[in-house]
Order: sequence, then C-alpha cells, then structure tokens
Amino acid sequence: MKKIHVLMTILALLPWAARPLFAQAGEAGRILEEGADARGLALGRAYTAVVNDNTSLYWNPAGLGGVLQTQVSALQASLYMDSAYGYLGFASPFRKKQGSWGAHLLRMGTGTAEKRSALNDPTGSFSYQEIGLGLGAGVRGLISPRLSAGTGIKVLQRSLDTSVDSQLALDVGTQYRLSPKARLGMNLQNVVSMRSGDTDDRLPFKTRVGASYQLFGGLLTALEMEDLRELSLGTEYNLGLVSLRAGLRERGVSLGGGIVFRGFQLDYATQSHAELGALQRFSLAYSFGNPQKADHTAEARKLLEEATVLWREGKFAAAHEKLSKAESLSEWVPEVVRQRNRLEEMRRRLPGDFKREDLAPLYRRGLIGYMEGDYVRAVFLLNAALGGGEKKNQALEEFVRRLSQEKGVPFNLEDRKPLGELISLKLIRAEEALIDEDYKKALQYCEEAVLLDEENATSHTRLGTVYYIMGLRDKALAAWKQALSINPSDETLKSYIKKIESK
Repeated sequence: MKKIHVLMTILALLPWAARPLFAQAGEAGRILEEGADARGLALGRAYTAVVNDNTSLYWNPAGLGGVLQTQVSALQASLYMDSAYGYLGFASPFRKKQGSWGAHLLRMGTGTAEKRSALNDPTGSFSYQEIGLGLGAGVRGLISPRLSAGTGIKVLQRSLDTSVDSQLALDVGTQYRLSPKARLGMNLQNVVSMRSGDTDDRLPFKTRVGASYQLFGGLLTALEMEDLRELSLGTEYNLGLVSLRAGLRERGVSLGGGIVFRGFQLDYATQSHAELGALQRFSLAYSFGNPQKADHTAEARKLLEEATVLWREGKFAAAHEKLSKAESLSEWVPEVVRQRNRLEEMRRRLPGDFKREDLAPLYRRGLIGYMEGDYVRAVFLLNAALGGGEKKNQALEEFVRRLSQEKGVPFNLEDRKPLGELISLKLIRAEEALIDEDYKKALQYCEEAVLLDEENATSHTRLGTVYYIMGLRDKALAAWKQALSINPSDETLKSYIKKIESK
C-alpha cells in the first residue's frame, strides 16, 4: 500500500508542478515556488520590497543589505502524502560594509516507488528529487544611501530515477527607500541561465516589482507584480512580540502570524490551494552574535555637523560626501536628507562649479543661502553674481531662474551689475526712499547693500540710520557698532554712538 501511495504522490506532483507554468511550456524550477519562510508566504508573496533577513537570497537578494545580525532559518513542509519540501538559510553581516552574504539549501522530493517493466515485473525502485543551492550578497549605500543592491547564484538539480539534469542561474535585485515608511523593490530572476543533463527545460527570466508602505503604528502594506501580470497584496500588523498577516493573490488567500522571543522568530502561514486545500507552513529563525549597530544617529549627526562646516566654507563637494555617508548610516535623519538633497540639486544643476572651492564670495554666499533654506537671499546674491565674474555662466543663470520659479522669489535683471556699482545704486535708492518717507523700501535697499558686501562699513552705517529713523534704537546701535568694527577710525560714528547710548 505504501508503494501505491508513493507512486500516486509522484503522479500527483507532476501536473501540480506544471500547473502554474503551463503558459510557458518547458519551464524548470518548481522547487522555487514553495517559499523560504512563512512570513513571506502569509503576505501573499508580496515580499520583494519588504524582506531584509537571511531569506532575502530567495525573495530578493537586495534585502541582504539590511541584515544586521547573523541569522539562520529553516522551513519544513509536507506537500502531499510522502512528498516533502525543506529550506535552510543562513546570512552573516559584513564587518566594514552595510550588508551581508547569505547561502541557502532547498530540497523537494518523494519517497521511493517500485519500478516495473513493460511486462509488469518488478525491476527495482525509483524516486523524484529536486535540490537547490544558492549563494549571494547584498549591500546598502554603494551608489545612493537609500539604495540596496544584491545578487545571487543558484544551482538546481533534478533527478528522476537515472535521469539527472542541472540548472544554473543568476538573480539581481534592488530595494530603494523613498522615505522611512515607503520602499520599492525589484528582483530580476534568472538574468543568466544555463542548463545541462537530460533536459531541454530552462529557468525562465522573471521580474518581480513591489512596493511597501508603513501606514501607521505597526501596520504594513505591500503589493507586488510578477511578470507584469499577476498581482499580490499583503498586510501585516505588528503588535510588538506578535504579528498578524494576510495576503491575496490570483492563486488564493493566505493568512498567518509570527512571534519573536529572545532572538527566535516562529512564523506560521496557511494558504488556499485549488487541488490540495489549505497548505500549512511553519518556519523558525534565530539571530545571534553581536549585531551591527542599527542606530547610527549619533554618528550621522556628527557627520552632519562636519558637513555643515564644510559647505559654510564653500566646500560643497566635500560636504556632499560627508552627508552621503551620514544618510547611509542612519535610516532617516531629516536634516541630513534635506541638506544632501540641496547639495544633490546643486551638483546636478551646477556640475562645473560644484567641486570648485575658489568661487567668488558673492557666488559662494548665494549658495550658502540656498543651503540654509534662505531662498530670498540665495536668489538675490546669485542673481547679483551674474553681473560680476559669472556673466557668462549659463548653468548659474538657469539655476537662478528655476529657483525663482520653484520658490516664488522674484529677481531683478537690473541687479546684474559690477559689485561696487550695485552697492552704490542700492544706497542711492535707500536715500531716495528716505526722502519719500518710504522707510520700508529704504530698509530693503540697505539690507541688500549689506548682503552684497558684509564688510562694507558705509552700508552698515546707512542701515543703522534707517533703523534709528524708524525708532528701532537697539537695531540701529547694533548696525553702527558693526560699521565701527569694520572701520574703527570713524570718529564721527564713535561720538554719535556714545551720544545715543548716553540718552
């Protein structure tokens, strides 16, 4: 009776194995349809953008870039009667890079069945077996701090009685963090594929594209498209030590959950199957060893401080390098991201000047204003720079135009004059505004004159005068004292300050 059961198992497995793949006759790789852990299966296989543990080599090798601790996991499942499937995975983080390498072993097979000749005479026994081996690695932050990339090589072997064949293939995957809550993922499977032995089958090229989003609290949602035709949806609610999961795909519904305790993670999934009913899956994982430091916020903030000093000195390329490293260290530090995005925009829009550390003062201070988020000052100074040594700088002119449009900050073409001439014009306009008793306009012109040259004593003196007329005594004194620090020999200003302070 056992022999009959085994034979029935083999006969049942063959059409089941081919069922999902009939659209492409001759496909190999049935063993790759069984999953690597119950979490991914419970999420309906919408896992390409989510996975970041040792099973990443199976689902998306880019996920190995998120492994922080050595991990080992196993899954064992009974398929039908005497047939079974097993998965064993391992991953270990690199010492000096953010990422890890991983390996896995897969096996699917049946028990033995009796062979018979054409005359129905016993001639021995046979069995069916598939074995898969994989090795790969994933890293984070090579090209962009938000990008993880990975690759894996897999070898599959099938044997049925004396017939044996092998498949060799390469997978390539990426994950990209749009924000702390949103991720994109892509896995290109069997990019390169080779075969040998008694088969014409070949592992087909497949694409898996997915996205995930942390809605609120512990609620995660994920979706995935396989070969741009089969959609999978998954959701997970994390309650701390316990997680609840559900998934939906064209082939059925899945449910499951998991529990984490002292480095162990036990996951469960049940899947509906058209022929076999509900399929049960359990997987167990264990993390051990000293984890890579997951929270590098302090280190990232230190790099942020160093980068800020650099770009304030006009060393924008060096600051960009520091901030890129800071962003790769910390999952999401808002100020790091803001500053790096601005530098990235500068690098893209001003490629010829981005690496220069000898920019003219007006140009440099305009870019510093942009980095500080003071777009009014940035547009004004950069526009004025186009009237001096940057007259023929078309990239800068386009940068000013786009910044003006995007931030709603107007600029005046009349401000494109040589620096000395422009400062004199602003001070003349300020005097005219004072005569017309338009103090707001007079203040604007004086402030612009100071912006153009912070070491111009006359501009600070006029600014103090406008403040004093407007009744802003403290601001007036501060402006006059600044003028005096620049030109200490101004005896008239000294006596006037002393007179005002004595009142």
